[in-house]
Amino acid sequence: MWRPHWRSNVVIGKLSPAIGSDRAMLLTMVPFAVGTVTLLLNAARSDRKQERSWHIIGGFLVGALDLGSTGLISDPWLGFVALTIGIAGLCAATGLFWSIPTGMFRGLAHAAAAFTLINVVGNVSGLVIPAVIVMLRVATGDFSSALLLLAGLLLISAALIRIVGEPADGLAVA
Repeated sequence: MWRPHWRSNVVIGKLSPAIGSDRAMLLTMVPFAVGTVTLLLNAARSDRKQERSWHIIGGFLVGALDLGSTGLISDPWLGFVALTIGIAGLCAATGLFWSIPTGMFRGLAHAAAAFTLINVVGNVSGLVIPAVIVMLRVATGDFSSALLLLAGLLLISAALIRIVGEPADGLAVA
């Protein structure tokens, strides 16, 4: 049975053989609960250290490593732990990501254009990536190739954040 949220499907797909689909569905909230905590902790640490880029890159790298390994791990519980850590890394980076364009684009017109561009790319990705994940899942029979694709995209994102770097004139508070 396909559920619209692909990450929930990964959790259910990994754990259903071990504990049944009803119990696996209950556990789909765990990665996001952990992600919420890491988002708050990473943002607080970033504010204390007055640094954004490496906190974002770290989250993307953790996400890439663990989402990529989730697809390669056959043990359902280890896969669940790797997925949880990967989603936590994504959540930790996402909260801080928005401080980069805020700090780089001064003035209402520039900031509005930057946020519009980011939202357009995000919305298009939100439509395209789930479809690609479904196609890869159907073609291969599992989520491994889709998770490896996502890990690769996160590595590219980390590299782009490193290239863009910090705003030259200080940090925006996350």
